[in-house]
Amino acid sequence: MKHSKRRNRKTKIEELIKKNPKLEALRRLPPEVIARAIKSKMNEEDNKK
Repeated sequence: MKHSKRRNRKTKIEELIKKNPKLEALRRLPPEVIARAIKSKMNEEDNKK
């Protein structure tokens, strides 16, 4: 299960961009930056629960 996360990251970014055109700029950022942003977003969502 762990290994699938990395594979899904790209599609997750694509989906985010589709939902939010402002995120189009993320495409030009290095993957580490995007990964960090997604991670912090996920942490925020986890904290809401």
